[in-house]
Amino acid sequence: MDNFIQTATYEHSFWLQVLRDHSQFILDGLAEKEKEEIQQAKAFKHAFQELLNRLNTGSNIAEITKDAEEMTVALRNFKLSLLQKQLTLEITKNES
Repeated sequence: MDNFIQTATYEHSFWLQVLRDHSQFILDGLAEKEKEEIQQAKAFKHAFQELLNRLNTGSNIAEITKDAEEMTVALRNFKLSLLQKQLTLEITKNES
């Protein structure tokens, strides 16, 4: 069981950092006027950082796994909504 926990902790650490960074990339790509989307991107970045913090303090790996899955699905849905808005010109990308 210890090997499973070590492997899960390693995998979570890697992927939670990737998803936190991806949330930052989304945030960086949003134009200032997209206030609601900016707040959502910030919330995702914060949520993934909090999951990393919980992981690093030895919290229950099963709970972290459940929460990470929920946040990952939510981020995917957010990203899909952004892509739809970009394709239909309902959102402006940051051009800088």
